[in-house]
Amino acid sequence: MKNKGFTLLELLLVIGITTSMAIVSFQDKMLETEQYQARKLGMELFQYNSAVQNYLAHQSGNPNPKSLEKTHIGVKWLKSTSCGGESDKEWLSCNFLGYTNGKTSFGRLSFSTTIVYENNNVLTARTVMSKLNVGTAGKNQERADLSGLAAMVASGAYAVSEDGRAASAQDSTIVYCPDTSIPTASTAACQGEKGVIVMIGRNQSSSDRWLRVDHGNVMQNALEFRTGDSTPSTQSELSAIDGFNRQIRNVARIYNLGDSNSNSSSDNLYLGKKYGNAAKSMATLANNAVIVDADQEILGRLVVSSSIQAKGNISTEKDISAKGNISSDGKITANQDIESKKNIYANGNLISAGDANIGNTLNVTRDAAINGAATINGIVTAKSKMAVGDDATFNGNIFGKKSIFVDQNGTFNGIVSTQRLVDANNNGYYVDPSDTSRLNSVNANYLKSYGDISSDGSIYANGNMSANGNVSSGNIASGKYILPNQVVGVNSSCAGLPSGTIAKSPQGEILSCQSGIWAGSKSDMQTFSGNSSISGLTPYKKYLVTVYGITDDKGERGAWLGPVKVTNSSGGVIDTTSSLDINWMDGNTPQSAVFIINAPYDGVIYGYTDNDNAALNMKAVSLN
Repeated sequence: MKNKGFTLLELLLVIGITTSMAIVSFQDKMLETEQYQARKLGMELFQYNSAVQNYLAHQSGNPNPKSLEKTHIGVKWLKSTSCGGESDKEWLSCNFLGYTNGKTSFGRLSFSTTIVYENNNVLTARTVMSKLNVGTAGKNQERADLSGLAAMVASGAYAVSEDGRAASAQDSTIVYCPDTSIPTASTAACQGEKGVIVMIGRNQSSSDRWLRVDHGNVMQNALEFRTGDSTPSTQSELSAIDGFNRQIRNVARIYNLGDSNSNSSSDNLYLGKKYGNAAKSMATLANNAVIVDADQEILGRLVVSSSIQAKGNISTEKDISAKGNISSDGKITANQDIESKKNIYANGNLISAGDANIGNTLNVTRDAAINGAATINGIVTAKSKMAVGDDATFNGNIFGKKSIFVDQNGTFNGIVSTQRLVDANNNGYYVDPSDTSRLNSVNANYLKSYGDISSDGSIYANGNMSANGNVSSGNIASGKYILPNQVVGVNSSCAGLPSGTIAKSPQGEILSCQSGIWAGSKSDMQTFSGNSSISGLTPYKKYLVTVYGITDDKGERGAWLGPVKVTNSSGGVIDTTSSLDINWMDGNTPQSAVFIINAPYDGVIYGYTDNDNAALNMKAVSLN
């Protein structure tokens, strides 16, 4: 019979291969982690050098730039004095490398920056980092590969433009100086330094990306406003747009220079970009004009020294005032009144299809024909009869020293004030607002009374009848339905309400106020059910309770079976079975028990089976 299994040599071979694979995988992970930390180091170098360049750009207008020559150790010289720094302005964020005492998070590299003023009016800042040594257990090793990667990441933020191509000019240089005697492209920047990262920043006007205070910037592309953070630490911060820092303030004039510096088609200055390049062909003014290629909203006054020409409509929500003439080659249409404080001259007929308002005397030497309404603000005196064939509108009161007779209907849009309204056909019917009124019948869509409504006869309602208080002190008869609007919970309190008051439960059951508690109609048995608990029981009422669940997995040799029990909301045991010593096959098995209990004060009970497992199903049946 052949032996089965692995030989010792085979096992050793498998263990050796597995160990080698684990070591290779571990080394790959270590290298991946170190490269991530090197890239993070590159972003920290980029932040620091950006702050240095910002500082140099702001010093471009310094009358004595040579006084700035100095060697700065660390990062405090770029931080504000408000957070322990040495500068009156925050060039670097107060949080920058604060947790590492001003050294980089990876390798704990220190910063040494020397500022030199050159004869060509350029300030140069040269920063030399300490060497990057990485290792564990006190065995550090100089890592040129990680230093080079960090320098590439830091310089990459400057060397690539927005469209992904190489930038045409740079104001900074970040290189790694290898520890070799062979000349490289970075030899000039290294100046003899070996095994370190060197960063150089300048405020040269032809390549300075910061806005210089001496107005010396040479524009090589469009001016685009970016984030307000002077030292962005992530790509999202680089591409973010800050609304506050995009403001241009204290500007005396914005204009197009012209003289061969135009926008290729005219000397106009274009503001906005609603139509884009198409705006140049849409503009009718060819030179020396400001073309607003966007909608405008002016919150203050608009003063125009010359004429205003509009190709579209002119709309105003308020008055148009003119000290000169207003002329129109077409019609002048007004949806409302036209008022004149002086004369109105018409060479032809003056026709008004609407109202005519006269603020002073109207002298008519012949007949006056008015097809529409006539509004007169003064007194109209008729020495004889006044006949109006159509409507007459009075802005003021109408006073009659005698009676006013209306042969037909009278319509009043305002308030009608009178002591009493009496029926002309039968003066036994009347309306007296402050006293008793007598009406034959009332037909209304809505009646509301703040007091009692009494009737010697019946009150009929084809629809619903609702009241905030009692509807009747006597009997109520309904030919259809009675619908209570108030929704209450079973067994909740109805203290303060008369016994017999009715309401409904959320399920629509009719409830009545009985001994201070909302209860339903009595029946011999009420059944309640739930999973691990039951609520809504009548406090202190007797119930038959069934608890069903399952046991724990006991194993083949058996164990003690925990009791089935019923508790209240506080965890107090209302009733329980006894523990048993059982012996059955492993696995779960159903477990149940039946109890007769008195419901607790809040009407809520909980069920548990073996080892305090929550019950799966519970039922409760009222017994009294």
